[in-house]
Amino acid sequence: MSQDDIVEYFKTCVEGALKFTQSTLSRKLKSREKLEARANYNPTALSSKCPHIVTCPDVEKALYLWVKQMEAKGEVVNGPMLVAKHGRFEMAFDIPKNERLSGDGWVASFCRAYQIKEHQRHGEAGSVDLVAVEAEQVCICAILSKYQPKDRFNFDETSFFALYVFLIFILILIFINKDSM
Repeated sequence: MSQDDIVEYFKTCVEGALKFTQSTLSRKLKSREKLEARANYNPTALSSKCPHIVTCPDVEKALYLWVKQMEAKGEVVNGPMLVAKHGRFEMAFDIPKNERLSGDGWVASFCRAYQIKEHQRHGEAGSVDLVAVEAEQVCICAILSKYQPKDRFNFDETSFFALYVFLIFILILIFINKDSM
């Protein structure tokens, strides 16, 4: 097939269509050996524009497996955690100090190469212990089961309790003042 035929074929594909021109295909075919070597060395490397350079493959693989394990447990992993864990893996694998990665500039390319998304929880959501929440929900359900639904106050409505007491107090004062006059 000619390069033009290949470009036209991919333009007609409905699902997963690749959009590229003949000049792009020609340029990529010239660097075919280099791309194949990069793909064989790191299977996810073709998804990024710049090659992901790995200085210590064992450390990187251990870090990737640790991230997947944390995600399976439902834990949130962020950049500083990756940097700290990477340092621990480098020490565990006895990587010489002059070959260790410093800083956190490598985190973005690591996440891109392995398609890891960083999700940050903000405010109260970031500080919630879900196990403790579930335990408290069980306790609260046990306490509330003793009362009728009409006798339960929503926590948002409890602020009105002070207002009710204040209004009753004012009404009592008004009635006392009327009776004394």
